[in-house]
Amino acid sequence: VGCDADGDFVVAWQHSNFPWNYPTTVKNAIFARTYGSNGSPHQTPEFLVSGATTVHWNRPSVDSADNGNFVVAWYGYDNPVWNYSTFARRYDFDGDSLGSQFMVNDGAGDPTGSAEGIPSVGMDSDGDFVIVWKEWCGNTTCRDEILARGYTSGGSDLFSEFQVNTYTTENQGNPEIVLAGGGIGKFVVVWETDYSDTADPEDCVKGQLYTSTVIPVELQKFITE
Repeated sequence: VGCDADGDFVVAWQHSNFPWNYPTTVKNAIFARTYGSNGSPHQTPEFLVSGATTVHWNRPSVDSADNGNFVVAWYGYDNPVWNYSTFARRYDFDGDSLGSQFMVNDGAGDPTGSAEGIPSVGMDSDGDFVIVWKEWCGNTTCRDEILARGYTSGGSDLFSEFQVNTYTTENQGNPEIVLAGGGIGKFVVVWETDYSDTADPEDCVKGQLYTSTVIPVELQKFITE
């Protein structure tokens, strides 16, 4: 769910295996709907966000700017050769698209084995946004990583894809992000890590604080003890 400055909000969700009233029976699809601050529906009915209706789309994340514009991110694939990739699309509060669906990760799904997914999106008050996601390693020589990429309110690149985690001995996953308001300034990413240590072998949560220039303000911190 994403909420604007007036308390109006948008909800995005994954709908699984439905025939509904669409001409093609889809697998998993991403839908969204907007509401006023009093909880009454603004957009009726809900609308389809994801693209091709013959493949699986999963795990949407949504956030809003102060003016009600919002972005939805999700993952899936639209080419049988590629593995999963992360996608996004921008909308205004009326549910009108502000551009086409676009792929977030580099490498077009990387047919060599890695896959990109489980995104989380954070949007600031001006509509600039950052998307973080997990990259699954496609072989036994690497580990799952957390990546991020930033965009302006108009959908152009703000900064390129980069790796968030610096600890690479074990797998990372389930990232979440939040942005400060008033134009992209600081933002925080947290995620799970399979932290392997002889003194403390348990999984834990780590976090990283960034400036607008994608410079870490703090090196990765343990959130859980």
